[in-house]
Amino acid sequence: MLDEKKVAVARDTKPGMPEERKPAAPQDRKPMTRTAVIILWDGVLLVPMYGVIDTKRAQEAMETILQRILQTGARTVILDILGVASVDTGVANHLIKIVKACRLMGSTCIISGMSPAIAQTVVELGVDLGDIVTRVTLRDAIQLAFKLTGWEVREIKEAKREVKKVGEKPGA
Repeated sequence: MLDEKKVAVARDTKPGMPEERKPAAPQDRKPMTRTAVIILWDGVLLVPMYGVIDTKRAQEAMETILQRILQTGARTVILDILGVASVDTGVANHLIKIVKACRLMGSTCIISGMSPAIAQTVVELGVDLGDIVTRVTLRDAIQLAFKLTGWEVREIKEAKREVKKVGEKPGA
């Protein structure tokens, strides 16, 4: 019998699928006019960022994220920046502002998708990420988000499946 913890059970649906995604190539730098805020799980929002982040786009993203926190009562927001082609001081500062605004709304913000190149750039620019929570992969960020919201992720063994030919009747 399970104790009073919430439990989320997941398994890979595509064995052998690469765990990491590739960062955006420079030709993928298209301005985006809307920010997708996805309800990943109860209390967890996912915000995939890609392309170029300028002041206008960062402000729009912040407004959209904060509105979704208000609507859903989300306690955790994952800001996935793997698709962001490059980070400069301005972009880093925008991300920090989004994280702080989420905090003021009562949500923890996790930045995921930090590539080695972006990490190096942030360090070289001297940007202090302070107590901002980061994870390299989206998978790690999701695991942390579940933990922060009281969910537990456990692996389950795959149930035995029958393979049937097209047109074959069940039990045949």
